[in-house]
Amino acid sequence: MDSSQNPASPYYLYLGESPGMIIVTPTLDESNYYTWSCAMNRVLLSKNKIKFVNDKIKEPTRVDPLHNAWERCNLMVIS
Repeated sequence: MDSSQNPASPYYLYLGESPGMIIVTPTLDESNYYTWSCAMNRVLLSKNKIKFVNDKIKEPTRVDPLHNAWERCNLMVIS
């Protein structure tokens, strides 16, 4: 089974997710880092994407079949 199609996989992207989507409000500013950080952590945990941030999922080699899925998810998290 393609892991990017398995909802339990960190490589899975949910329908409706897009790079410009605001997932935490209010947006980060100089006065709310702690609150924003806690909210962002909860969102990334709930979407099974925290491993992209804490470096527990390393970038696969370019020849690895998971590389495209990793790249897609990593870019989604970065954006």
